[in-house]
Amino acid sequence: MIPSPVSFPLAATMSTPHEVLLCDTVQTLANAIERLRGVTSIGMDCEGQNLGITGGSLSILALRPIGKDETTYLFDFLYFSDAELRPLFDILEDEAILKLVWDGRQDFSELIHGHNVELRNVLDLQLADIISRIMRGLGHVDRMKRLKGCGCPAWAIKNPSVQRLGWLKGAVDEHSVLPGPMTKEKADHDKWLLRPLSPTQIEYAARDVLFIDLLYRHFIAHNYIDMQTLPALSMEYVTARRERRAGATETHGLLPICFLENRSGKNGEFTKCYACWRYLPKRAFMDDQWDTAVRMPGAGGRCISCFARARCNAFMKRAHCRYEKRQKDKGETEEKKQKQERDGLPK
Repeated sequence: MIPSPVSFPLAATMSTPHEVLLCDTVQTLANAIERLRGVTSIGMDCEGQNLGITGGSLSILALRPIGKDETTYLFDFLYFSDAELRPLFDILEDEAILKLVWDGRQDFSELIHGHNVELRNVLDLQLADIISRIMRGLGHVDRMKRLKGCGCPAWAIKNPSVQRLGWLKGAVDEHSVLPGPMTKEKADHDKWLLRPLSPTQIEYAARDVLFIDLLYRHFIAHNYIDMQTLPALSMEYVTARRERRAGATETHGLLPICFLENRSGKNGEFTKCYACWRYLPKRAFMDDQWDTAVRMPGAGGRCISCFARARCNAFMKRAHCRYEKRQKDKGETEEKKQKQERDGLPK
């Protein structure tokens, strides 16, 4: 007997029905695989701790069939061995099934390095979102505004090839794919490997893959997706860490330089960025970095995006430190106030 999916709160506010089936037993796993037979496209998202980077671990893989049923399946990796998950892995590796993701780089890395599973036939909607900016007529001013928000250095902002990547919830708001405002509970990413999962964690994982479904329908309706070119670009994008996991400081919020452009180089001038491992034309490097990359391959020459990454990461780290200090000061002030009230002292 197939267990009834769990009702999902978002269904009450949306025209798209939404139910969740948490697969954490052999029976629920088998039932979910049976229901997924025959799908041609699925939304996919992963949750875990430090996904795709050194020391990372996968906790939940969410799948949502597009156009077949309105159920989201959450596969709990902590309850199964890789052998038991093989039927699920067959779906992920099936070339005939299109997998819709949002920034699938970490998901691909975690699956291939953590479970020896190679995700195939991927369409990354994060790239479609950037393409849509051009089609919507958003120009240089919009691009600069986005980049300034992440601490990108001025010399990088001036380069028209530098683009800031969008985040999933931000795209949902920007493209207005929900009928009204909605708050999304934040999940503590340090607790993805603890059990049992909280209702907030289940809701978080399920909503992300629903957002992917809604954005895909929106992008298709507005012709933001070119199925002749985007699948190949998506596979190149998500497989960037096929050789090894990324280090904790190697991830950043900038689109790899020249990624959506013609990458032909003048007089065949190409060299490899030692940080992202891509062969790029000279225009993708600052002059000194190009010279370093050509003279000492693999010794330090970085493309513009990777060189700017360190500045962006430092900016975000400082912002996080300021936030933590404000929270600490707020807590100390509240504690002092409570102590004064207990002691009967004037505030």
